[in-house]
Amino acid sequence: QYTPVCIPGVAVTDPPPTPSPTATHGTIVTTYRPAPTCYVTHTVGVNETCDSIGAPYGVSGDTILAANPFLNCNDIWQYTPVCIPGITVTTLPTSTSITIVPVPTCSTTHTAGVNETCDSIGAPYGISGDDILAANPFLNCNDIWQYTPVCIPFFIITDTFPTVEPTPTITSTVPVPTCIMTHTAGINETCDSIGEIYGISGADILAANTFLNCNDIWQYTPVCIPPVIVIDTFPTAQPTETI
Repeated sequence: QYTPVCIPGVAVTDPPPTPSPTATHGTIVTTYRPAPTCYVTHTVGVNETCDSIGAPYGVSGDTILAANPFLNCNDIWQYTPVCIPGITVTTLPTSTSITIVPVPTCSTTHTAGVNETCDSIGAPYGISGDDILAANPFLNCNDIWQYTPVCIPFFIITDTFPTVEPTPTITSTVPVPTCIMTHTAGINETCDSIGEIYGISGADILAANTFLNCNDIWQYTPVCIPPVIVIDTFPTAQPTETI
């Protein structure tokens, strides 16, 4: 039950044309309907239609139907996988042009909760609501449907150090820490409680995850666990007395 099943391109066979008085053979033309390029796959809920499915993604019901021609828009079964296309189709008087919308590179996908906005989604990842909207242009930032998949884009942190004469301003890209694993935050966890599990300090956790508020870490936030460097300190050797 609920297993997604691939539907291959469908062979469409056009019937032979009506022969003219001089024609002796009909012609059978076989074409294949190409599978649409999907931005994401939507799992249908109760009583959804093509229009209601397209709305949160900023596309029309007609666009949904064009990408999923097997649908009956007014009678879609719950749990049906629906392709959300990543194309914009503009019909011109004499031709049709198709512009492919580039899909942003995502560091992870966030599933929207109740009453979330672009700003509240971006906050735990250390990026702005504008960054979220730029990577997800179909969103209405003040009316994001629960369970909507939201792309969290990669970002670069630039530290600018103050000018100290005669040293000029230095701008550098902060390297992303090497993680030995990723910890998924639980309820009421802090930097200290997460670090304790792996034998490192809360300060180490914060240094590797600078976007965190150590005392208010959202459940399910991915947390980088950095490698532990152990430094042994040997006692200073005392001079040997000559006898």
